[in-house]
Amino acid sequence: MNHEEMIPIPEACARALAALETDPMEPGGGTEAHLRTCGACAEARVMLMAQEDAPLPLVPAGYFEALPARVTRKLPAAKGPRRLPAWIWAAAAAILMAAGVGGYLAGRATPAPPVLQPMAQQTQPADITGQDRAMPFHDRDEDLAEVGGLSPSQMQELVSTLDKSDAPAPKPDGGRK
Repeated sequence: MNHEEMIPIPEACARALAALETDPMEPGGGTEAHLRTCGACAEARVMLMAQEDAPLPLVPAGYFEALPARVTRKLPAAKGPRRLPAWIWAAAAAILMAAGVGGYLAGRATPAPPVLQPMAQQTQPADITGQDRAMPFHDRDEDLAEVGGLSPSQMQELVSTLDKSDAPAPKPDGGRK
């Protein structure tokens, strides 16, 4: 079917469209007069002038559908994960086993500190003979602080009392070096 058979076009519009198809820039005086009165033909002129003169490049059928496959073929092949030889894995396992066994044997050769031994295995009982059993948590520093506050006569009495006992006499500088 032809366009003219489908839609009836007035005779003046058909002449104007034919003139516009040949040269949309200068269609002629009669066509210019028609374009001022007919909006449809003026719009057709604008559409014809907007079209590009160069023809569209022709590509073979299926060009764009086959493009991803062609690009993928040109890319370098992706390498899989690199595998290590079995002897490397065996050597690594042997080193780990040697380190584990060596650590175990070294731990067995070194005795545990007394804190970690069970109470039944401790060989020496704690020495509590010189401690005051009436006041087990008594702070000995308080006694020394009281000695510093004694008068000279009280200090003489304390020294004579200590000389009579079996305890060693305190040094004049307070036991400090």
